[in-house]
Amino acid sequence: MRGLSWRFLFNSIYYSPLGIYGSVTGMSATFIAMFVVFGALLSVSILSPALLKLGVDVVAAHLFFIYWGVLGAITPPTCEAAVVAAGISKGDWMKTGLEAMKLGAVAFCVPYFMVIHPALAARGAPGDIVFAAVTGFIGALTMAYGLFGWKDSDFNIPLRGLFFIGGALLLFPGFTLSLSGFGLTVVALVLNKLITPRALVSA
Repeated sequence: MRGLSWRFLFNSIYYSPLGIYGSVTGMSATFIAMFVVFGALLSVSILSPALLKLGVDVVAAHLFFIYWGVLGAITPPTCEAAVVAAGISKGDWMKTGLEAMKLGAVAFCVPYFMVIHPALAARGAPGDIVFAAVTGFIGALTMAYGLFGWKDSDFNIPLRGLFFIGGALLLFPGFTLSLSGFGLTVVALVLNKLITPRALVSA
């Protein structure tokens, strides 16, 4: 039963953003206006109750949709934050928006972790919240390094994979998973330090 409930939970939180995708990506409005129009009418009234029935924390459920609404600022076709940045840099706004989505890749993962790990939304015992804040911060940085880091070596891809998996495990609830993620991250850091770049090997 527990495995079945987890499957339903993951399906629900996966498809929920897809259900509001049109509103998030197609609305160039302030955060408050977005939340009042789409958060109150769609997310809070229709989608959040479905998550609550699956045992999701009420604050985490609401923050899940609020977070996705904020991410609308960097998702084309409107991506107002990227449009402003493109105007300042005299660049192409669509390319800037797509690049913003790439750079914000880890941010698109955070809402899911808040749902399955409410301590990331400051819900729980003080000790759990502090632990989640520390592991979450390290995990997000490690995942970002796994996505965008570079090592001039044949081991670049495996190293980045270790960083990404280690960072993701740090964001999951549970001491065992966090410890495993920390261990993988330390191993990746050590290997990253020991592996000699191609330029030095050829020299």
